Amino acid sequence: MKDQLTDCTSVLYNTLQELSDEVQKLRQKADRIYMLQRCLVYDIQNDRITEQEQVDCAIAWVHHTDLSVETILTLIR
Repeated sequence: MKDQLTDCTSVLYNTLQELSDEVQKLRQKADRIYMLQRCLVYDIQNDRITEQEQVDCAIAWVHHTDLSVETILTLIR
């Protein structure tokens, strides 16, 4: 089975590669959500965001679109 770890044609290799790809996608998603959260806090502290609806929209967009954090913030301000 060890030899299958380095054989890119093996089922094991491809299964583990799919897991690795999923981990990467989840990390990217988590990083995007984390960045939005930090920016929301900063904007609230600096009176750029003053309504709960703005926060709700930002959260909905981060979960349901591929818009960048910067674009989301521009749209809600």
